Amino acid sequence: MPHCTGHHHTTSGPSVQVATGTHMESSLRATIPLSAALSKQAQVGHIFDDLHGSLISIGQLCDDDCVALFSKYHVDIIKDGKIIIKGKRNTTNGLWNIPLAPKSETSPSTRTTQPHLANSMIRSKQTKSELAAFLHGCAFSPSTSTFLRAIRRGHFSSWPGLSEALIAKHLPKSDATSKGHLRMEQKNLQSTKSPASLPLSTSLDVDPSQEPQNKATNNLFALLLPTSDIQKSYSDQTGRFPTQSSRGYQYIFILYEYDSNAILSKPLKTRQAMEITTAWTELHLKLRENGFAPTLHILDNECSHLMQKAFTKHSVNFQLVPPHVH
Repeated sequence: MPHCTGHHHTTSGPSVQVATGTHMESSLRATIPLSAALSKQAQVGHIFDDLHGSLISIGQLCDDDCVALFSKYHVDIIKDGKIIIKGKRNTTNGLWNIPLAPKSETSPSTRTTQPHLANSMIRSKQTKSELAAFLHGCAFSPSTSTFLRAIRRGHFSSWPGLSEALIAKHLPKSDATSKGHLRMEQKNLQSTKSPASLPLSTSLDVDPSQEPQNKATNNLFALLLPTSDIQKSYSDQTGRFPTQSSRGYQYIFILYEYDSNAILSKPLKTRQAMEITTAWTELHLKLRENGFAPTLHILDNECSHLMQKAFTKHSVNFQLVPPHVH
């Protein structure tokens, strides 16, 4: 913020005489944005390399038909009967501070509304098959027919590079799509085994006075059943993502804890046994720190020896899901 003074004229010419008798020459000229009401000549300034701080020439403003009114706490610069600049007294150095004019803003009538956009950042050097797999994964891997129908209706018109020809010709088979549309029939629905025969009574002596009581009553009975003490957790790894992250991660380890209904995740660079075991150990310790210690862990139909040792170390039983069960 420039300072205003009545006896130091630093903008009136290219040179200045300071109190110590030293004569300084200006190195550059500049335009000081003080007010739109001032002429360009009144806003010309000179830059002195050895002068610390900014000073405004009152004489230069008065030459532009301005009137300066100084008081103990304020200063007003008046032109054509209107106050064009207002400043305040600086209690530290005794000078008056004058603010610079704000930059002109665009009027509301000329402002353009920025439309909402959803942009994707992908590698420039990739095949059409990789691009189709990436865009298909971003849409949560729907079936090919559903994806093509949505593209024809224009639901993905803002996605760069996505077209009906690209998906129809270059989209590879997706494991996520297949697993999301599995249809398996539950077992033992049409059993061929004969039902177990009821044991016959060995005594034929029945008291006719003891008839079954079938009268309706209003009696209510309640029973408290203990819940299971087994705390369960589940985990699995995602498939390899089409694009590698900047830190080298390509997979995500997902863990679900049943009692807390918490879903935790950990990025993986590879699917090696050591890295998967480390990810499970960190998430398991995080659950224990928060008061949840699963005693049974259910995972996919693969379990390495390192994973089994980690389960034994933390007193956790494990169970494998049969293959081909989604």
